[in-house]
Amino acid sequence: MKDVLIAAAYTPFTSDLEVDYRQVAHQLDYLLSTGVKGVLIGGTTGEGVSLTMQERMQLVETWKKIVPNDFKLVVHVGHNAYKESNALALHAQKIGADSILGSTPTYFRPTSSTELVSFFQHSLKGINLPFYYYHIPSVTGVSLSMVELLSDMKEKVKTFRGIKFTHEDLDEFEQCLNSHGGQYDMVFGRDEMLLEAVQRGARTATGSTYNYMASLYTEMLSTYRSGQGEIANELQAEAVRIIKILNDFGGGIVAGKAMMQLAGVDCGPVRPPLTSLTPFKTEQMTEALSQTRFFEFTNQQPIKPNIS
Repeated sequence: MKDVLIAAAYTPFTSDLEVDYRQVAHQLDYLLSTGVKGVLIGGTTGEGVSLTMQERMQLVETWKKIVPNDFKLVVHVGHNAYKESNALALHAQKIGADSILGSTPTYFRPTSSTELVSFFQHSLKGINLPFYYYHIPSVTGVSLSMVELLSDMKEKVKTFRGIKFTHEDLDEFEQCLNSHGGQYDMVFGRDEMLLEAVQRGARTATGSTYNYMASLYTEMLSTYRSGQGEIANELQAEAVRIIKILNDFGGGIVAGKAMMQLAGVDCGPVRPPLTSLTPFKTEQMTEALSQTRFFEFTNQQPIKPNIS
């Protein structure tokens, strides 16, 4: 089984904060050149919770029309209201998405695995697509036992296939990988810890930095699988250096959109309540990135960002 990287795609916006559906084709062309094997649409990186239901559906339709048959299309259907989540899931199923991903409600938050499973039983009615739970407690504020959730979902949600695990607890991640005879697909979501997760058994990963420097991770995984552990460690350390800059300038959505522009794919601003980087901060970030191998792995020369 090969290692699979899925890019958590950004949602492109125009300068007046409307979804720029025309830019999706440019995003796809760039991603196809980097070696990723699919996209996650409307997740955290994609500002999915800042989109209307109509926008979320139209965005998925736009991607579906142009992705190659062997390119995975994963759709985030998380919503606070289970009926809306169900509508998103039914839409994804109707247009032929490969799988769906669902996050926990955050207002109100479930306090037990039982409550969370009940929510998904309602939101997945009529759904036959493979379903993954999106575990990202740093954003949702919901931190339940994923080992327990695997057991509860196994019994009550027939389409459940695994967890997108965006958390630092690698011991729990490995427990989940090995539970139930290893039947569940554990998708790792912390880019800065990918090599450690792979050493624990991960084979699939989804993240924001795969949008613009998937070639770094592809090389890292290739060297690791060929027994060149020292080189793989150096590449993971380089990813950590770049991600530190990303976090210093606003994180994976705010700074990440600016990094996409530097990589040659302009996805526009972020939507409120997030705030886009100022021209001055973008120039500072560009200078910091020029001290790393960022531009090498994005196949770009250091460029002056568009600050008009």
